[in-house]
This record gives sequence, structure tokens and C-alpha cells, in this order.
Amino acid sequence: MEWADFRNPHRRDRDYTGLGPYTFDERQAVAAISELRRALVAHGT
Repeated sequence: MEWADFRNPHRRDRDYTGLGPYTFDERQAVAAISELRRALVAHGT
């Protein structure tokens, strides 16, 4: 999994070309996101 080409639609004038790309193991990233979602639900967020 790669995160790249960062943009902010609310601040179009900002330059994010120096940010990333970031590469992650897909299974590890999906597991971490799932764990975060469970924690947020458990805390009512």
C-alpha cells in the first residue's frame, strides 16, 4: 500500500510535493486501521 500525491482541498495553495510517498505492508495497515475503528466505536467517537 502506498500513500502519495497528498492534497488538501481546503488549502489548494499549499505544496505537499515533499511529503511521501509512504509505503506500508497492506495486511498490517488494514489490521491497524481496523483496530483504530474498533477503538473509536468503543469510545463512542
